[in-house]
Formats: sequence, C-alpha cells, structure tokens
Amino acid sequence: MTVILAFKKDIKPHWNFITKFMSKVVQYWTGSNYYHVELILEDKWISSNTKSGVHIHSLKPLRDTSFDYFEFTVPEYTLEQRKVLWDFLRRQTSTGYDWKGIFLSHGIALDIENHDRWFCSERVTRILQQLYVSTLMDVKPSRVSPARLYDILCYGLRKLDSEEIRDINRAIGYQNEQK
Repeated sequence: MTVILAFKKDIKPHWNFITKFMSKVVQYWTGSNYYHVELILEDKWISSNTKSGVHIHSLKPLRDTSFDYFEFTVPEYTLEQRKVLWDFLRRQTSTGYDWKGIFLSHGIALDIENHDRWFCSERVTRILQQLYVSTLMDVKPSRVSPARLYDILCYGLRKLDSEEIRDINRAIGYQNEQK
C-alpha cells in the first residue's frame, strides 16, 4: 500500500500570532524546516490542528506548496488489520491536541504523554507503526517530532515531483492541478 506524508514547511502570513509563533519554535527547536506532518492513506487526508485535534478528511488535491510530499510503500495488510487501523483513527477524531505531551516530551524532556490526545508527528508515527513500518517499530511516538520522523524515514522516502502530483490529482478527480 502507498502512503504519502505531507511535511509542512511554510508558515502562512494570515495565521494568528500563536500559530506562527509555535510553528517557528518547533522549527527552531528541531533545527528543521518542517514543523508539522500529515498523512495521506488510501483516499483520506489525516491531519491534526491545535484547536480541535485529529481530523480525517476526503483527500485534498496535492497542490499546497507549503508541504513537501513524500511517498513510500508499506506492506499489505489484511482486512482485519485495516479494520483495526481505521477503528483506531475514528476513535482519535476530535480528541484534542496534546499540548501537555508535546511540552513534557519535547520541551523539557520528561517523557510524559497524554494517551487520549495527539500531536501531529506522534499520531503519524503511531499510525505508521500500525502499518508495520519497520524503522519505527522501536520508537516511542511521543518522542518523535516532524523533523525526527523525516530523518528516520528520509532514506526510504521518495519526494513526489510535480508530474506525479498532477497524476494523483487527476486520479482523484481534481481538474485544476498544480501548474
């Protein structure tokens, strides 16, 4: 099965002060251009935001230039494994953002997490573990930042070029592809 990770790098000028500030802090703290990560799995875009937590949306067109898109393949899984994964994802929807976990795991490294809430890279790492991505099986999701996730996977990831993005957009029915 193909998985696409969307690593967010650009900060939008119209965002509020807190969102811009926190994005810059993550970039500075991790020494990376990436401060956020989302996951595209099957026909769903799985994201989280600081106001309301995890969301599952119908797939968006891949034309947002504030993301770098990376594609890789995971082992096929059974229908039962698929059901377990999607049940897990549905239970996480709108659970809230894990501010305490991100601060206590990354800010002051106490390794304390909230098991009922998620921050972006923690959630994506846990999903990839459920998909048996071998390089992540021994990693604690709450200790993974977007930058660390990128570093762990970067040798196996393949950045999509603009032609591949247009092909994906065509396949999902979007006519106004990226130019």
